[in-house]
Amino acid sequence: MHWTGRAAPHDQFALNAAIHLENLPTRFMEPTYNWICDLATPKWDAELGRFVRPVAPHRPIHVMHLAGPAKAREFDVDVIGGGGRRGKLLFGATYSETAP
Repeated sequence: MHWTGRAAPHDQFALNAAIHLENLPTRFMEPTYNWICDLATPKWDAELGRFVRPVAPHRPIHVMHLAGPAKAREFDVDVIGGGGRRGKLLFGATYSETAP
């Protein structure tokens, strides 16, 4: 096997195969239940006190998916209404304010 530096989600492949081969019932959920931060940085809604989708309508994000390097990196997060914050997207993380 050649190592590419990328993780291969073999467990996900197996789950998908089992679902499709056995015609198991499934329910597709919207991206806010598995928000992949490397693909789109969320926005912060200070009024709600939570992260939301970066595009309107700014619905709350229920589960944020941080994998690999995203766990250690800092993100520039826009705040709805102006301004921003910089920091890690981990529970209990602290943030510094950024320019509007």
